[in-house]
Amino acid sequence: MMQMSDDAIKVRHVTIALLICMVAYAFANSLLSVLLNDVIDAFSIAGAKQGLMTSMMSVGTLAAILVTPLLQGRFSKRSVILASGVILGVGSVLTASAGSFFTLLALCVFIGLGVGWIDVDLSADMLDTHPRDSTKYLSLLHGFYGVGGLTAPLVIAAMMASLSWRGAYRGVGLLVLAAVGAAALLFRSGQKSAAASEEKLKRADLSAYFSSGRNWVLIACALLSFVMQTTIIAWVVRYFKLSFGTDALGGAAISIYWVCLTISRFLFPRLHMKPMRLYTLGSLLFALVMAAGILLHSPAALCVACGLGGLTSGHMIPVMIGVC
Repeated sequence: MMQMSDDAIKVRHVTIALLICMVAYAFANSLLSVLLNDVIDAFSIAGAKQGLMTSMMSVGTLAAILVTPLLQGRFSKRSVILASGVILGVGSVLTASAGSFFTLLALCVFIGLGVGWIDVDLSADMLDTHPRDSTKYLSLLHGFYGVGGLTAPLVIAAMMASLSWRGAYRGVGLLVLAAVGAAALLFRSGQKSAAASEEKLKRADLSAYFSSGRNWVLIACALLSFVMQTTIIAWVVRYFKLSFGTDALGGAAISIYWVCLTISRFLFPRLHMKPMRLYTLGSLLFALVMAAGILLHSPAALCVACGLGGLTSGHMIPVMIGVC
């Protein structure tokens, strides 16, 4: 049996660290979707205000994505990844102690910053670590997000058997911080980051990038993909409770969605189609199956639609990251 070289071992350490961070990110990002009904009841939130939490997370995420280019060359991707993981963990722990709806919204923005930075830099660092097999490893990375998204509701449900929603937030926050600590140790023993050789992004570079209409379209598509996924995750559980009077089926629908999304992220890169054609096809199919699931007004139909929605849309964010 051939022994791995020191360089190969270092690359493996970095890869494992990135996968750990992706699972931790998925856990933190699943909290609101799983516990949304409990949070709404705890703060007696009514009407359109029920959607403000996910909206504020999206505001934070958008702000982080817009600031990300300015961090290039100033901070290594791994520093940003670890800082983002700390934001997600600390934000979750602080949410457990939120005493008012306003505080809760402020923490949603804070967590959204962590979401935006970690999502972008995990993919970028995986591309730097595996430049020759970037498609395969990017699919693996985002497949692990699906694994985390599938596992998180089960872990949170187990916590809720003996804890309140605040205890579950605190518990997941501590798990995220522990995962970030493990990733930090693996980064230290792994391959050095290429950040030192990156040039700081200049105003002229930004102007050139944003002067292209094509780039604006790509950015819009990427943001819409993220918002679509976040909205589905947060909305489904609430919809099942309001329309069908059950939380359990909403959790089952989310689990089905994550299973199929994970399959999609491993399957679609193997299809020999142009990236934007894949994206367009997935968008159209997702819209059709979700519309059918809602219009049929049946719990079983919506569960099936969530599965098909995950299968047709799971590849969209990795595709857009690769294209952008």
